[in-house]
Amino acid sequence: MPNSSATILTYHKVDTKAELGVTRITPEKFRRQMELLISEGFEPISPYQLVDHLTSGKPLPERSVLVTFDDGYECVYRFAYPILKSLGISATVFLISGFLGRENLWDARICGRFRHLSADQAVEMAGEGFHFGSHGISHVFLDAAPKSVAAAEVGLSRRSLIQRLGVPIDFFSYPYGCWNEAVRKEVERAGYRAAFTSDPFIPLSPDNLFSLPRISIYSFDTDLSFRAKLGLEGELMRWAALKLNVLVGLCSRANRLRRM
Repeated sequence: MPNSSATILTYHKVDTKAELGVTRITPEKFRRQMELLISEGFEPISPYQLVDHLTSGKPLPERSVLVTFDDGYECVYRFAYPILKSLGISATVFLISGFLGRENLWDARICGRFRHLSADQAVEMAGEGFHFGSHGISHVFLDAAPKSVAAAEVGLSRRSLIQRLGVPIDFFSYPYGCWNEAVRKEVERAGYRAAFTSDPFIPLSPDNLFSLPRISIYSFDTDLSFRAKLGLEGELMRWAALKLNVLVGLCSRANRLRRM
């Protein structure tokens, strides 16, 4: 079994537009974080490299990092994409297939709306080495959805994105980080190679190929807490920072009440 120390980061919005929430960070903070990765010797990898490492034992750099974005907001194209290109970092973006080029009407909002990437923007990014995956059709709680709905969200979203973008869609990110064994099986059955959670404590191993751990980065993260999440400030600080992530994730799932 490969012994991997790869770090998988999750972002949502990189934007100058303020919101009432914790998933938006400024472009300036994002650039600073990406520059810190490079200065600390982290080497960007693709999801394909990660899966090949886990399944075939192909080696990864000692400090590997996979940068991911959930929801696929247009601000990723406008702000994060130029920063990443300038630093030679690629990323993986998980798209909500039913909302390409549309505002995030799926989300409970009390302060403004955010537009999602268009198909053309995604195709341009793919041409520059960025990868794309599915985040479902409409961002529902898959663990609470009827089996037929979960199967459609997982399978139809993949086929739709392949058709519209003309690129491989081999990876899935569970909306709200919510999944169970039945959902995991649907993802595997739909032909994905791996799936990503929002749980930072799941071991990174071949046994968890469809429940890979990620570390979410939030607006309240300081330079110190970002370093802690990367494991640069000792295990105790890393544990504390990741425990806070788990708490924020639980709070975000209160949106379940709106979707029931």
